[in-house]
Amino acid sequence: MGAKVNARGFTLIELVVTLLVLAVATAVVTPSIGRSTENLRAKAQVARLTAMLRHAREQAITTRRAHALVVDPAGHRLTSVAGDDVTLTRTLPADLTIEAVPPRR
Repeated sequence: MGAKVNARGFTLIELVVTLLVLAVATAVVTPSIGRSTENLRAKAQVARLTAMLRHAREQAITTRRAHALVVDPAGHRLTSVAGDDVTLTRTLPADLTIEAVPPRR
């Protein structure tokens, strides 16, 4: 009588196919994660700029003094100025650029 063998586990082909599917899925998902991280950083910088604009406006209303937000593109800085006093300065990331676009007529 022959011995009956119950083999359990996966074959080499099944393991290779599974690893191949995982590699393809990882290759597809990884670039989209990088783009979404960049988008989140950009949105955070826009939110910071918006907060500074809102803060300057609120301070101008509260103190009844003119406030300005000065953009220094060469120094990558935003500065909030009230008269001759500097009230707030923020440094921008080196890869962020701010461009002024005149309104259309």
